[in-house]
Amino acid sequence: MCEDEITYMESRYFGFHSQTISLTYQASASDWLRSCNSRTENNFADEINYMYRLMRYEVVKAVENIKDPLSKKIWNWLLTFSDRKTWYKRDHTYNNDFARYPTPEGYKFSEPAHNDWRKSSWKLELERMYKERPELLLPGEPEMIKKWMDAEARGEELPTTYDPDFKLTAKARIKTVPYYVK
Repeated sequence: MCEDEITYMESRYFGFHSQTISLTYQASASDWLRSCNSRTENNFADEINYMYRLMRYEVVKAVENIKDPLSKKIWNWLLTFSDRKTWYKRDHTYNNDFARYPTPEGYKFSEPAHNDWRKSSWKLELERMYKERPELLLPGEPEMIKKWMDAEARGEELPTTYDPDFKLTAKARIKTVPYYVK
């Protein structure tokens, strides 16, 4: 899997400790809003990202049904904290390669992305949501996804900061472990 450049996010399902989990979640509104903001980042674990999008959608629907104008105004303001992202520079999983927000002109990442976002299942999941569940997409994502799909339809290669020869990719790192055999 490493040599075939399967991303970290996908390959973790096939590791020695891959497992099925059941989740129960309870949080205050402020804790949930803060965690929703980080967990719906496109560089985050796919299954948790999707779960938070489903939760966020249900909260948005509930807020739409609030009758009291002041309560509705407060909840709509609170919901802004569930998605307060800008361009992504927190780690090098995919860098800002999903490009929901453009990378500032002239900014250079300190190293290439460790995974090729174009091969990620999350890219495919976002495209599926675009077609089947657009209500789960966050502001700016429909435009981002349409841009990818249009470019691919024209036969263009999508840009990436991924370098398959960089020393910290799974493809390179697997060769450094003692049990590696091609």
